[in-house]
Amino acid sequence: MRCALSVARCAGNFYICIMYYFNVHDYIGTMDWLLSLLYIGMALLIVWVYIRFNKSDDPSYRWYIHALAFKFLGGIAVLMIYGYYYPGGDTYSYFDNTKVLIRLTAEKPWDALQFLLGDNSIPSFSKFTFDSGRPWTDLYYDNNAWAISRFTYPFVILGLGRIMTSTVLFNIIAFLGPWKLFHMLNKRYPGMESRIAIAILFLPSCIFWGSGLYKDSFTLSATLWILYSIMAIAFERKKVGLNILLIIVNAYLIISIKPYIFIALMPAAFVLLLYSSVKSIRNKALRVLVMPASTVILIGGGLYAYSSLSQSLGKYGSIDSTMQKLVVTREDFINNKSYSTNFFDIGTFEPTMGGILSKAHLAFIYGMFGPFPWQVANPVMAISSLEGMIFLILFVIAMRNVLFRRGALKVLSDPVILAFLLFSLMFIIFVGLSTANYGSLVRYRIPALPLFFFCMLYITGKTRRDRLEE
Repeated sequence: MRCALSVARCAGNFYICIMYYFNVHDYIGTMDWLLSLLYIGMALLIVWVYIRFNKSDDPSYRWYIHALAFKFLGGIAVLMIYGYYYPGGDTYSYFDNTKVLIRLTAEKPWDALQFLLGDNSIPSFSKFTFDSGRPWTDLYYDNNAWAISRFTYPFVILGLGRIMTSTVLFNIIAFLGPWKLFHMLNKRYPGMESRIAIAILFLPSCIFWGSGLYKDSFTLSATLWILYSIMAIAFERKKVGLNILLIIVNAYLIISIKPYIFIALMPAAFVLLLYSSVKSIRNKALRVLVMPASTVILIGGGLYAYSSLSQSLGKYGSIDSTMQKLVVTREDFINNKSYSTNFFDIGTFEPTMGGILSKAHLAFIYGMFGPFPWQVANPVMAISSLEGMIFLILFVIAMRNVLFRRGALKVLSDPVILAFLLFSLMFIIFVGLSTANYGSLVRYRIPALPLFFFCMLYITGKTRRDRLEE
């Protein structure tokens, strides 16, 4: 044990020397750009070689390099916006805390390990030293915020302690969730490759807000990866053990950062797994008989899982506490001046099911389609507003087609479309109810945007094709 600790200290000290050599006190300098371009070039070259020699027969891989390059650009854009347009941001604060953990590793590896495993107690704060520095206390005592500093630890080490290179390395992994889902949907819905690529890989909000070192980037990738793994189990029965492991890992990430996303994912998982259990039965009569039993079993299993995870879900561990949390969080946004003045008002509501349902429609409208053009206050909001208007137009067309075209309702019988819509609806209502500030809203909602956009593209395209075939 002593030998291992000595090796860790020596490695940590050597690493700190490297960080200082690259001007550790400055976030972004010339060396950061040079190193980042080197990392990006190496990553794209490795991907090109892999695709060229292993995936030459799969045309969908032509999107990989372009989409990954956009992820890199999105991550760098986040650093530029928060470094030069806004006066700092969470991504820099999380990075600072990770650097503290790395410096502590050189001095006290065992204490650093405890912090990496999730310790953020008040007594443990005294373990940070003068040499290691101390983390931002507001982020340290927030379990969800502290998780980001823990999860970015390996990326900051491999990125030589520089925020830009760490962001580049992070996006190599964060890209896998969206890519896996894109590849799965592309196989399931042939003829929609370009539209699926736009929805899953190239949405501006997801490229920008989903590529920095902060909560939303982790949750976006983990959400899409969980849906991919569930679909792989439900539809292909391939690598079941591996996909279960990936679901557990990504669920842990989501629960550690934003537990309410996991709650919104449960109905979608229920729909996909129910379809999987029933479709394997070839006899139609038996299938009809098994459906109610499968529904009861899966609902019961879902409730049991929710109950078992109640402690890990914290304030989202029960229905009553979740509703109370919605009201408290919204009031915090309204009363806290640091969230800026870009508010939207859906009115007050009681922390009851009736109170939530009375505001659900407004929460969905503002949460999915806002900010509206007359509410734009800066260039970043303008992009989100344009995106929201496109979503609104597609939503109106899709609703018209589903409600007024004969036989169009059958598109909702597709379990993937139904699962994606259930998640999008629940998640956006939750975000719309709890958030009163557009600056936060445009980040918080990104896990639902690619799924909702894909559904709108599918419904409008499907109903149009069915009409032409009549």
